[in-house]
Amino acid sequence: MSLLQEIDQNKKRTVELMIAALVLLVGIGAALGYLFAGNTWWQVALWFLIGASAYLIFNYFYSAKFLMNISHANELQPGENPQLENIVSEVAQLAEIPMPKIYLIQDETQNAFATGRDPAHGQIAVTTGLLDHMNRAMIKGVIAHEASHIRNYDVRVSTIATGITAVISGTGVGLLRAGQLMLYTGSGRRRDDDDDGKNAAVLALALMLAGLVIMIVGVPMARALQFAVSRQRESLADVSAAELTRNPQGLIDALEELKQDDVPMKHVNRAAAALYISAPVTGKDHQVGFFDKLWLSHPPLDERIARLQKLLD
Repeated sequence: MSLLQEIDQNKKRTVELMIAALVLLVGIGAALGYLFAGNTWWQVALWFLIGASAYLIFNYFYSAKFLMNISHANELQPGENPQLENIVSEVAQLAEIPMPKIYLIQDETQNAFATGRDPAHGQIAVTTGLLDHMNRAMIKGVIAHEASHIRNYDVRVSTIATGITAVISGTGVGLLRAGQLMLYTGSGRRRDDDDDGKNAAVLALALMLAGLVIMIVGVPMARALQFAVSRQRESLADVSAAELTRNPQGLIDALEELKQDDVPMKHVNRAAAALYISAPVTGKDHQVGFFDKLWLSHPPLDERIARLQKLLD
């Protein structure tokens, strides 16, 4: 399979995963509507979709700034690190994207990530540990990987996938809290309101049950889809980086270096974990089973290295 065919296949799979996630989101709204609104279930589903879309739009425009803040990343000032600026500028030209903003994370571990809703708003964050331990070819491979995320609109896809998971999780928690509140406020009803009290209690229990089902079933399904999207994006960025630099060995050496890095990251937030070139939360697992892999945000490093090695054959 050629490089372009591999990229096209990954893009197609990602679109399919995103459609599945949206279907899951609308399905939850429809199920809640059918349970609590009967024949007007579609109205509940519609409002659920509108509310979720509003949240996703807000997240889409403001997620980059939030991610940099929680990652303790500081914007690189002109002339502060000429070598890194030169590498990013060179890669940006190869990728035919505007020069991304560069951020530094003061951390001994080796890692990097990219964000920004489109190439015009691209941002790349790199840890000082990565700059201290990798040579120019390796750093260029990492930057090319992150620039590929920007060029391929991966951050946009990841933001939507993360937002969908957050909406589903928030719905489950909201229903649980609403049911608990109804039970609490209904506990003081008078005897002549017993029928109303029983009806309210049944509704409260139904809300809590619906919330539990969403938390137990819906959230894991959404997260599995989110992680599948992330794995596809990482694989695509690897082969795209090799295409940009014409030097797969640089990224291979960088991934080998990441395998040896066992320094824990100081400030890690799960909202940003899937964006890093190497998962800072789940660990750098090399050999994992099929079901374990469902909960990884990144393909195992050994698999990524082996895939890039095939490009050299």
